[in-house]
Parts: sequence; C-alpha cells; structure tokens
Amino acid sequence: MSTWGSGFGPNGTRLYDLWTLFYRFGMPLLPILERWRRDGLRVDIVMALKHKKLTDLKLREGEKLIEQMLGPFFNWRSPKQVAHLFYDIWGLPKQYNVNKKTREKHITIDADARDKLRAVVAEREDEKARAARALFGLLDFCSEQKKLSEYYDRISPDDRIHAGWKGHGAVNFRLASTPNVQNWPTWPIAEGFECPRAIVIPDDDDDVFLMYDFEQVELWTYMRIFNIKYLQRVYESGDYIYGKAYEDIFKRPFFQEGKPRRKKFKAPDVEAQDLLRAKAIPLGVLYGRSGASVALEHGWLRAEGESYRADWFRLNPELPAAHSWIQYEMTQKGFLRPPPGFLLHFPQPTLLGYNCFGATPAAALLLESVILMEREFARRGWKNTKTKLCVHDSLLINVAGGRKHPERVCEVHEEVCAPILTRPIDWLDGFQYRAEAKVGTRWDWGEEDYDEWTQTVGASNASPALQTQ
Repeated sequence: MSTWGSGFGPNGTRLYDLWTLFYRFGMPLLPILERWRRDGLRVDIVMALKHKKLTDLKLREGEKLIEQMLGPFFNWRSPKQVAHLFYDIWGLPKQYNVNKKTREKHITIDADARDKLRAVVAEREDEKARAARALFGLLDFCSEQKKLSEYYDRISPDDRIHAGWKGHGAVNFRLASTPNVQNWPTWPIAEGFECPRAIVIPDDDDDVFLMYDFEQVELWTYMRIFNIKYLQRVYESGDYIYGKAYEDIFKRPFFQEGKPRRKKFKAPDVEAQDLLRAKAIPLGVLYGRSGASVALEHGWLRAEGESYRADWFRLNPELPAAHSWIQYEMTQKGFLRPPPGFLLHFPQPTLLGYNCFGATPAAALLLESVILMEREFARRGWKNTKTKLCVHDSLLINVAGGRKHPERVCEVHEEVCAPILTRPIDWLDGFQYRAEAKVGTRWDWGEEDYDEWTQTVGASNASPALQTQ
C-alpha cells in the first residue's frame, strides 16, 4: 500500500491508509501502554486514605437522603428497582436499548436514558416530576462518590494504581483505562481538600511532573478540517476563545482594558455563570447538540439554549455545513474517516459522528506525541524520565531528579517535549497546536506555570513550590 495513504479529506487534510496507521500509531503504542500498566501511578497513601474516608461519608449521606425519600428497602444500585420506580410507579416514558445482534429491545435506566428522562420531567411541575428531579440529583451524587471510592480501593500493596490501558478503548480512538483514571475529577472534593488526581505523585521523591495541556485542541481541529473562519481569526489572534465567544454572544467586554486578551485578565464584573455559558456554547454546539439539550445540562431556559445555538451558527456558518456533510456521509456510507484516516463505522447517524472530527485527530496527535517522546527519551538514555499517562488533551511526564536538578526539567521540556507537541502536523497540512506546560509534584494540583517556574529557578536554583511539596 502507498505510504502516502488513500487520499484526502475535507479542506485538503490527509487520509492515510489503514496499514500505515497500524504501524505508525498502533504497534509502537502497545509496549508503552503495557509499561504504563506495569509501572503504575505512585500514590500518596495518607492523602488517598483521607480522600476515601471523606468520599465514603458523602456516599452514606447521599444514601440516607434516598432512604428518607423512598424508604429503607429501595436499592438505588438495582437497575430493576430504579426502572420499576421510574416507569411503573412514576409513569415516565420507558427507555430502551437495542441488542445489536438480535435487535431485541430491553428497558434501560442507563446514563442516556436518564438524560432523556431529565428532559421529560424538566417540562413538568407535578409532584412526581419534582420527585424525579430530586432523585436524579441524588443518584448522580451517589454514583460519583461510589466511583471515587472504588478508585482508592484499586491501590496495590506497592502503593500504586496499576491501570490497564487500551489503545482502542473508545469509538473515536481515544485511550481508555481500567480503572478509569482519566475521568478522575480535577476539582476539590470538599473545601480544604485537594482534587482526587492530587494523590498521584512522581515515581521518586526527587522527581517532578511536567504536565501539558493542549489549548482547545478539538475546537482548533474542527477549525482546520472545515475551514471555520471565525475560529481561525480567534486562533491567529491568540485570544482566549471563551472570552471572545462571551463578547460576541453577550455583547459585553470580557477582558480588562489594556491587558492581553487572556483568561487571567478577565474583567472583574464577568459572572461565573455567564462564563460557563460561554464555554458550553462552542463545545456543545460543535458536536451537533441541540440548544435544548445544552440548556437542560446547564439549567438554562430552553429558549436561551436555542438562541445561543443560533448565535453561534451565525458566527460560524461553516459549522452547520460541516454537520450536514458528516450526516450525509453517515447516511450514505455508514462510516467516517476523520484525519489521519482511522475508519469509524456508524451504520446509524449519531452525535459521535460529529464528535469524531474533533476527538479522533486530537487522539492521534496525543498518541503520536507519546510515541515520539518515548523514542527520544530512549535515544538519550533517560531511563526514569518517561510518560505516565495522557488524558484527551493533556499529558503527564515524570522527570527524574527534577527537584535537585531543575535544569533537567528545562532540558526535557525545551529539547524534547515542546518541539514534539508543537510540531507541524502532516495530516492537517502542517497545522501547529499550542500546549501549556506546568511543573509540579502532584497531578493537576499545585502546579506552577513553566515560564514562571523557570524565572523562580533562575533566582534561587529551586522553585519554592517544589521545595514545600
């Protein structure tokens, strides 16, 4: 087969043949994922135990509220009992899953079903609808606490979590892990506590983490594939995209006058709720969700969600055109091939089809970055400087001896990681992404901006943030 692949996608993007993709992305990734499992993620046991105790307390409180609401014999973990309550007692419209092989329908109360039922009860004000809304909130709370508690139970005797990783773990070719460490929350679990990811620490006490977050990787991917001019202007200006969306949709200034148009310089009168809306609109609408669906998720009026969606489409007329093209491809062919050419089967049109043109190229970017970094680390003989995991648009790297030798962190970042992460991407005709680097000793907690860290290191030969952790 041709090394150059089987053709081109929208806007001149490259589509490689499956043979090339298999040997470029698939085979080199397998030993890296096995090493991630074998090495595991080192855990701060004291912090983990503290987090688990609080999580179990919160779970018990949630279960007590459910018991007060529905009695001591109702088991919120039982799909049969929950389905009986929803459909037989409360009379909500039954939701079904279809067996792909037998085509038989089965009643379900899974996450998709609950989302549809939320939309039903949101339009009603009777007693059963109010009870259903309250129970949905409690079920979400208890499910989240139960998942968090199970994470801590997976810590092995060597004080590590050995997650299994799959390179084909999701329809859109994102990595998936068991337990699902990628979905650990990034926010504190309670006032005075850290986020759950903070229990993950470097492999050795002298090591530090380099953490990378790509800037709006899926938005810029969609922009490049479908030539969305509004997003192109925002990308080229370097503006914080959600601040720009805030100004264009709400017609109010987001940034402080005379300051760079970055998130940290947002105006003091910008309300958190409005910023949340500005964030929800681009990503929610990007992947074909209805205005009503986005409004339901964020507690807006239905008319507000539909109005915001219409405004975003007016700003980005290429977006509905892209959705129409994707819909046609799914309907006529039953499959999609987003850059760099992975084959995704969609016998029925689905929102995942819209999603894959942002998520699949982003996954390819991240996975190949990991492969290239590991090759360079090996070439340089760095045995304990290595990648630890990646999560959708971010990457975690363990830098050996980085506490005592901050110059090693600079070498890893400036000579290896930064050039790889910002390299021209061949399947997107040389497009270059931007990635933000941070340094710290806990995953996604207490980290320091790389540029600020280097200034501190230059002044005192060691970062105060690293000395105190």
